[in-house]
Amino acid sequence: MTEIGKVLRKRYIIGLSLIAFLVLLGQCVIQYTIQQESGYSMVINIAGRQRMLSQRITKCALGYELDHNASDRTHYLEELKESVDEWESSRDKLLYGDQVTGLSGQNSAAIISLYAKLDPYYQKILTAAQDIIVGGNTKEPLSDNNLATIQANEESFLKVMDAIVFQYTTEANNKISVIRTTGVALMLLTFIVLMLEVRFIFRPAERIIDDSFNSISDNNENIEKLFELAPAALFLMRLPDLKVLRMNSLAEQFTGTSFESNESDSLLKYLEENLENDSNLVEKMVEGIAFADEEAVFKTEDSVKAVLVSASTFHYENNPAMILSMMDISRRKNAEEILKKYASTDELTGLLNRRSGKIILDNAIERAKAENTDLAVSFCDIDGLKYVNDTFGHEEGDWYIIAIAEAITSNLRKGDFAFRYGGDELILIFNNCDEEKSRIIVKRINNSIERKKIEFEKPYNMSLSIGTVHLLSKDNTSADDLIAEADNLMYEEKKRKKVQRLM
Repeated sequence: MTEIGKVLRKRYIIGLSLIAFLVLLGQCVIQYTIQQESGYSMVINIAGRQRMLSQRITKCALGYELDHNASDRTHYLEELKESVDEWESSRDKLLYGDQVTGLSGQNSAAIISLYAKLDPYYQKILTAAQDIIVGGNTKEPLSDNNLATIQANEESFLKVMDAIVFQYTTEANNKISVIRTTGVALMLLTFIVLMLEVRFIFRPAERIIDDSFNSISDNNENIEKLFELAPAALFLMRLPDLKVLRMNSLAEQFTGTSFESNESDSLLKYLEENLENDSNLVEKMVEGIAFADEEAVFKTEDSVKAVLVSASTFHYENNPAMILSMMDISRRKNAEEILKKYASTDELTGLLNRRSGKIILDNAIERAKAENTDLAVSFCDIDGLKYVNDTFGHEEGDWYIIAIAEAITSNLRKGDFAFRYGGDELILIFNNCDEEKSRIIVKRINNSIERKKIEFEKPYNMSLSIGTVHLLSKDNTSADDLIAEADNLMYEEKKRKKVQRLM
């Protein structure tokens, strides 16, 4: 690295560090501002509520003392008690802080002074209100002057409380203003640092890069850069022996070796040993035939790779040559397989989805008719799913559906299928299955569901209503006909269960 390059690198590191520091500091200021604004809002809200609660205390005391209806007096007394409790609690939070609400209780000298001025009025109103409550509970009033005491001190309390709220608001605005000014200063400082980076780092670096590109003139250097920038394994090969003249780092990673080290080494041997059942591609390379986007499989001792292969011919140093590109598309293939799976399965249960299930059912019907075998189809409805969703939430409802699906799949035979037909509806396909076999399977499924209910101690009933129909080879029945018939039988089963519960 040249001296100027080292200097630029040092400047670049310093500049990035400064920007990162300023960005983090700015974020801290923003988060602190949000936290402070939230805290100030909470304090002002509670302080304002103190004012409202004092008025409610006066109203309840007045209603209790003047109303002669026993029910109304009880109501006023209860409301008075709740208001007094909340009044005391919120005052303590403002003065001493509260971990739950996040109040610090750190008040300024001005606010502490105002609270000291407020305290005599507060104590008189509180004592009078508590006397009314005690008298109401014992049916023996402690004093006849309690209402008068509350009314006499209310106006003074409200005036001082207004001053406290105003002081809270003023202090909050002042603090937020300072924080916001700090944020603006940080933003301006970040902008200045960026300008300095442009002046002392990016512009010099741009000149160096321009000079470097202008100095690249011959084909070998261009090819080298092209190879290293390519997102695929690239080989520059001599024809027709496929001797590797140049290869990029991805090509070395792909093959696990460098073919440039030995004059006798060629890519031909590697291709013949690892390319699976695709000698046609090797023949095209040897003959110098260009091709594009041919899929091939490379198999080594460690792995199997799906590869997209392309080749282009040209002249290199006055000799015929070929550029070979090999791109590992194994991840893409795996992703395609996953997408195919999700396209055919239900995301929640892992069962087949309705579209795929209908296709399999159609095929099963055709096969049963052609091979003269029995076919059983069960229409299942998850009992009480709406109740579970409404009572315990949709997350519990999803668990219920999954548990039912697991109970079904664990008891299906090899060659049987299950798919989700609707929200709480499932369809089972039993190939080569008579009535007795289908009854046994359904019983096993119901037993599994009952075991799950006991195992997980669910507070609701877990069960399936199942209607099963059988297709004989001579029947001329479609998939929709079987589903409709099984659906009717399922509803009969539901009615039977309902009658049993009522009895």
